[in-house]
Amino acid sequence: MAAIGRPYSSTARSGAIRLALALTHAFLYVYAARTAGVFMIVTSTIAYRTRSVPTWVAVIGYAIAGLLLLSLQYFQVLIMLFPAWVALLSVFILATPGKVEIDDAFTSADE
Repeated sequence: MAAIGRPYSSTARSGAIRLALALTHAFLYVYAARTAGVFMIVTSTIAYRTRSVPTWVAVIGYAIAGLLLLSLQYFQVLIMLFPAWVALLSVFILATPGKVEIDDAFTSADE
């Protein structure tokens, strides 16, 4: 009965806090960073093949993705490169006017 009236001990609380911190670290820095790296590889490949952005933007995407996939456990600040690359890519996509190809059959029907 004495155990029921007593609040959690400090060792049980600190163990739970350590577990929560370890899980948070694993989800935020490991899984999310790996997912961001894979996203960057896919997006860089699409951008490179369609030539929608300059080639150097895609190459930078590949380089940052490699850093995120391989060295995040040692340098956790590298995760901030992902939003910087997304901002760079967004600027190029928004600043580049879209190419609209008008079909000859469409223009001849209007004349």
